[in-house]
Amino acid sequence: MDAREAALRRAHEHAVRWLASLSDRRVPARAAVEEIVRALGTELPDAPSAPADVVDLLATACEPGLTAFPSGRFYGFVVGGTEPAALAADWLVSAWDQNSVMRAASPAYAAAEEVAGAWLLDLLGLPDDSAVGFTTGATMANFTCLAAARDELLRRTGHNVARDGLAGGPPVRAVAGEDRHMAVDLALRYLGLGAPALVKADGQGRMEPEALREALG
Repeated sequence: MDAREAALRRAHEHAVRWLASLSDRRVPARAAVEEIVRALGTELPDAPSAPADVVDLLATACEPGLTAFPSGRFYGFVVGGTEPAALAADWLVSAWDQNSVMRAASPAYAAAEEVAGAWLLDLLGLPDDSAVGFTTGATMANFTCLAAARDELLRRTGHNVARDGLAGGPPVRAVAGEDRHMAVDLALRYLGLGAPALVKADGQGRMEPEALREALG
């Protein structure tokens, strides 16, 4: 057994053990960051370690600091456990180790993205020729949508932000509910638009129509 296979086998063993513990383990983590840092070791090693030993150290040191998100008993945030097929596919993705920056580099990744995009359009009842983009999370999703909106709004005024930047263009005002996700504020700052004008929200986080009407007036 070579070093790569040994490390993969060890990772599989730790992963299976973790998944088997989810039905009855306590949901919150048992260890704080500082404890895990000490367990991992703060001193730079003098020499390389065997890959399987690295996996063992990572798994045993970090396990007490894991939260049982996939257990079905976690209600702290809007997150869910990974489906079995998605978990296994994620392992394949890491093993394949592809550079998916362009279609020519990895046709398989481009094809999988096209199929997933087509399924989403069908599921949401959107036109077949709609563009689809997959982002890394909420911040980049908001960033992408707000960037498109910013560029189109400035285009209508005759300002090409892609060519000329924001300098010299008309100001753009963003409006958001006071109970918005922090990703909205981050995306606006990244885009050079500053903080949003806040609109009063109701008990479920929805912008109140009258307050929005006043803000837009």
